[in-house]
Amino acid sequence: MADAYLCMVEEALAKAVSDEGIPAGLRESMAYSLLAGGKRLRPRICLACCDMLGGSIKDALALACGVEMIHAYSLIHDDLPCMDDDDFRRGKPSSHKMFGEAGAVLAGDALLSHAFEWMLSRAPEEPGRLRDYVRAMRAIAGGAGARGMVAGQSLELSGALDRNEAVLEEVHRKKTGALICAAAAAGGYAAGGGEEELRAISVFAESYGALFQIADDISDSDAEAGDGKNYVSVCGLEAARALAREKANKAREALLPFAERARYLLDMVEATLRGACALP
Repeated sequence: MADAYLCMVEEALAKAVSDEGIPAGLRESMAYSLLAGGKRLRPRICLACCDMLGGSIKDALALACGVEMIHAYSLIHDDLPCMDDDDFRRGKPSSHKMFGEAGAVLAGDALLSHAFEWMLSRAPEEPGRLRDYVRAMRAIAGGAGARGMVAGQSLELSGALDRNEAVLEEVHRKKTGALICAAAAAGGYAAGGGEEELRAISVFAESYGALFQIADDISDSDAEAGDGKNYVSVCGLEAARALAREKANKAREALLPFAERARYLLDMVEATLRGACALP
């Protein structure tokens, strides 16, 4: 099912930025970042959570794509000289290197607003499903905004990110984890999940988001060692791996009530943990 999730997302994302009503130059800069590949982690989690709860993944597809557009906008802005000042993203020149700083800002702005237009234009009309869809969109807005992803970036830029593990966890829980949690919640809401199911999904997503960030820090540790901005430089490599195993266990435990329906998400946990711990 993993390939089916990915194919559905890729097809829908391409359609989302093919709107001829968008000026050609802006459409090109949006597509440059949105269609540049990547893991599509967040939309896959959204669709997998919906599927796991017995929902129709078609009902969650617009939400999944909206989350990925928001993620793409955040990467464009993160790479800007006034933020992380990165010239490359996924082996290609960053958006501001291709389209200039102003063009990159506009591409990010457009993707953020287009994400919500895309989701809203595909909202169901039936009142019960619409209520759940609105709850899903509220989760996405919260995960992306001033108490979620943007809050994490703000904390990092303010200098709050130092060599204190508690601060490090808070920043990454917001900057990375919040949108992952939002994606999972959106899938759960789209499926009409019950309170206990949604709570289990929330615990899974928070634990998996932390695991994903730790694994990413381990893979980047050589490049960033000593700057105080990742789990390896703060905790040390072996402690970071131990923390990754702890988060993986919590993610697995949260999925126990779903048994084999959680197989895709469990496989995702195992793959991420193998990367973090350099396991075969």
